Amino acid sequence: SVPSRHQQRRPRVLFMDDEAPIRDVVKKILTAHGYDIHCTADGAEAIDAWRRARDFGSPFDLILVDLDVRGGMGGQETVARLRGEFPGLRALLTTGYIDDMLMETYRDHGFLGVIPKPFHLDKLVQTIGRITGVKQEG
Repeated sequence: SVPSRHQQRRPRVLFMDDEAPIRDVVKKILTAHGYDIHCTADGAEAIDAWRRARDFGSPFDLILVDLDVRGGMGGQETVARLRGEFPGLRALLTTGYIDDMLMETYRDHGFLGVIPKPFHLDKLVQTIGRITGVKQEG
């Protein structure tokens, strides 16, 4: 087979959101755009998945976390804990609450960007592409 001119390895994205329908849609969209995506429902699961991926030699390139998780660890705490172990962590925040302070200070909390909900899927794909270095065709 002819080697692709694209990266040999699909970029790996970990997505944490407590709503299964949102996880399903984002997983479908990102998979269709060439990403290897793994979803978790809360921060504890996300931290566990990030560590396991590293231990198995297939680390994630990016974590996308929801700010607020019902009954579980939210995005800000999740990323703070992961950054303690993985200083180079690349993280994006999603939220349905447009808190002006957070929209202006997300970098102070270790995030490379904030994607408001409901998602504009093209913007989601573009933002993730910019961070992982994946050029979208078309």
